[in-house]
Amino acid sequence: MLKKILLRNRLKLIVIYLYLAAYELLTLLTPIALGKAIDGLIDQDFTWILIFFSIEFIANAFMYKRMVYDTIVYTKIYNELVFEYMNRSNGDVSEQSARTDLAGNIIHFFEDAIPFYIMSIIGMIGSLFFIFLTDWLTGLIVFACSFPITLIVFYFYPKINTVTLLANTHYESKIKSLEEGSYVNYFDRRKKLQVYRSTLQGKSWWSLNNTKSSFLAIALIMFTYRHSNITQGEAIAAYAYINKFLVSLMSIPIAMEIYAMISDVIKRIEDD
Repeated sequence: MLKKILLRNRLKLIVIYLYLAAYELLTLLTPIALGKAIDGLIDQDFTWILIFFSIEFIANAFMYKRMVYDTIVYTKIYNELVFEYMNRSNGDVSEQSARTDLAGNIIHFFEDAIPFYIMSIIGMIGSLFFIFLTDWLTGLIVFACSFPITLIVFYFYPKINTVTLLANTHYESKIKSLEEGSYVNYFDRRKKLQVYRSTLQGKSWWSLNNTKSSFLAIALIMFTYRHSNITQGEAIAAYAYINKFLVSLMSIPIAMEIYAMISDVIKRIEDD
């Protein structure tokens, strides 16, 4: 069902993601332009600050077009999905209500998560390319951060995924619980699930960001040690690319959590 709807709207989706890719590719140029602009301003040269502004202006124009256009497209997709589900659904009212609400998460996945993935992937590959272009040893250090990040993600992901599936199942009983008057038990269970998931996410976030900060410090020490005569602008550009790659790595746990949730929602809707 969902595949057919997406295929019907595939050209519109391609346009949305092309706007997004153009925006992210342009933003990859901004650290270089910013670094040169800073060095230029120190020498009273305004050429690169104009180039920096132009890149930002054009990139923002692409993002504006994407933000306006995708709301129209995704609202249409959501309506088609809900209408087709309701036309063939034989579930009770509680499940139908919950699943039409959960279907909104599918739209948020395409509207928010996939653009986030696209920007993260382009940013990760592009920033790593510029880091290696500047200093290969710093690039190796930064790339090495992906290994502990992956280990942390695969340690916490199964636990968070289990709680996510339980939360979706629990949500389907909401209306039935309200009708039966057992809403106290429902919301108490809901609170426990949310607190437990939030605790796991907090521990994951703490581990990931401490790892990121450690590798950022090591990479900056290595880069400045090997390039002691760099200008202020070059130092800022190097920091921007190193930090952008490490921040992009943080998209891995978010991507896996969202994928688990969306896969479960799609399965519930398709199997009804």
